[in-house]
Amino acid sequence: MLDERPADVEQRRPHPHPNIVSTVLDFDQLAFIEKWRQRASRGVVIALDGTRGDIIVTIRAGELGERLDMRGKDATGAVRKARLAIGDRVTMAIEYTAKDPTAGSGAGVSGDLVAPGAVVEGTVSASGDITVVDCGAALLVKGDSLPAAVGDVVRFTIADEGRAYLIPTR
Repeated sequence: MLDERPADVEQRRPHPHPNIVSTVLDFDQLAFIEKWRQRASRGVVIALDGTRGDIIVTIRAGELGERLDMRGKDATGAVRKARLAIGDRVTMAIEYTAKDPTAGSGAGVSGDLVAPGAVVEGTVSASGDITVVDCGAALLVKGDSLPAAVGDVVRFTIADEGRAYLIPTR
């Protein structure tokens, strides 16, 4: 027993160490979170779906007035690691991809749920790598999928499931 090394003992444990490599954020994910911490949406978790492998989280953003439900796929594994539950208040940045962009005439989301196939109309408040569209909440859209200038009113369809980044709060 005394001649065993720690590695030998750890290999025989009934519960092996978790694979921490899968939960480590890469540089791009960390840069996205830091850059958009101020524009992330604060809301309440209203749905969690992990039946297809990846966790799909839906949050309800907004206070007493306008509310908007936003759905996205957990991009980093942070939702599972944080053991989020329905009713938890969270801060999340959800990055969407737009398709079929055209000029818009107002602000809103079809069905009040930002998910694949939803039609979004709003005003561009920032553009660049990430375009921010104000449609009741700040929606983060990949800039290369929505070429628009600040102040433009746009209309587009959400192409696929958003990438959700849980923003750690203190």
